[in-house]
Amino acid sequence: MKVMAQSVFEKELSVGEIFERAISIYVNNAIDFLIVYVGTAIITGGLGVIFLSMSVRTISELQTTNEITSLALSQMLSLFVSSILVAVVDGLINSIRDGAAVKLTSDYLTSLNCDFQAALSFVVPKVISIIVATIISSFITILGLLFLVIPGVIVMIMFALIVPVIVLENKGALDSLGRSKILVNRRWLKTLVILLINGIIMFFARIFSNVLLVPFDERVSTILSEVISSIIAPITTISITLLYYSMLFKEKTLQQLMPTNSQQTS
Repeated sequence: MKVMAQSVFEKELSVGEIFERAISIYVNNAIDFLIVYVGTAIITGGLGVIFLSMSVRTISELQTTNEITSLALSQMLSLFVSSILVAVVDGLINSIRDGAAVKLTSDYLTSLNCDFQAALSFVVPKVISIIVATIISSFITILGLLFLVIPGVIVMIMFALIVPVIVLENKGALDSLGRSKILVNRRWLKTLVILLINGIIMFFARIFSNVLLVPFDERVSTILSEVISSIIAPITTISITLLYYSMLFKEKTLQQLMPTNSQQTS
């Protein structure tokens, strides 16, 4: 069943207003967001440590032999399969995390109430759609960036709202791509600015965590780096959800203006 969400705003928000409200929502509901984000960061960081340990052990064992043996081939295959499994689990966990953050933001906007358990339960049935849509959009974006940078950026803008669309409108993976494109129409620059600001926020969060964790063991720093970044990350998903609702208001306004314009034309 398809669901049409309704905008909770009485005007279209500017970029500054979106981030101002994003910070406010995060501060007022920090516990719920941190449980979701820090919890998933510990899991993905742990997976990273396991894969790192396997990689180091396999490489060191391969360096001790001068020829490719059946054992070496078996270890390389095991490492390859493990990398795929880690990527799949990581994608699954991150999809649940982002979807839950969208739901938490929506619940706060509509009812001033957040419940991370309810958000997680709500999102789980939609995870496959989120993963499929993310894979498709990422693949097309990477292709665009490889051949010509500008097409890749355009695709990234067009598909910026796929997660809110899937979570809040109950769209499928393919439908969410088209719906996201419709929502960001005529607001490509605003969407690009928000994506850039989110990218800058996460870039500096990573830099800060890497500098802070220099004295630590590599395995420990892998997990702690994920945790530190996860403390900042909710702002990015909240801002995208606010952009989604702002685009709903824009869409509603344009639809109301269309009959008026038609009457003036006739």
